[in-house]
Amino acid sequence: QANVVHMQADAKAAMDFMVRELRMAATTACADLSIPTSNTITFSRAEDYGYSSSNTNAATTLRDSSKAWTVNKFAGGTYFVWIKSGIGQYECHAIGSNSTNTLTLAGGETWTTIPDTTSLYFIVRKKAFTWLAADNTVRFSNNNGGTYSLLTPNVTVLSFSQGPPSCAVSTICIALNARSKDQDPNTHQYRTYALTDTANPRN
Repeated sequence: QANVVHMQADAKAAMDFMVRELRMAATTACADLSIPTSNTITFSRAEDYGYSSSNTNAATTLRDSSKAWTVNKFAGGTYFVWIKSGIGQYECHAIGSNSTNTLTLAGGETWTTIPDTTSLYFIVRKKAFTWLAADNTVRFSNNNGGTYSLLTPNVTVLSFSQGPPSCAVSTICIALNARSKDQDPNTHQYRTYALTDTANPRN
């Protein structure tokens, strides 16, 4: 019985985490959302947003004086700055470094149109969920499709779909089937647990 309860708790926690992350997905421009196979989804999660506070941004910077970021919190090439609206709309560039209130684009990248105070920006991070049939695990990447970490074991099915006919417009539908680690000693069968949920990206 403890084996079954543990399996159900793990599956529910994994589903809740996927829904929370996907609700924060940005869905246009560089903030792409893709389901390359039914058991994998890649997306850009909105980590922060605001308006440029300067009309004197350089060709490689965006300043927001309302922020107090940790220096180089967004460095390393896995975070991107995306202009959602205003001057520079839809531009997307990798972030090379940041100060407490200024983003600097990664080496070699420049704004096509330098943002001003009308520019609503999002800082997004490329993430992904996938299911591995080889070991029946759900795995999670938060570094642009690089290293995947274990989210939960003992999952036999994970599927994603978006929009009609399976889901409402813009909605992501998730289905997950988990099974117990060991067979039931009385029935000699695995115990299973099926979950479905939906996520509506907000950005």
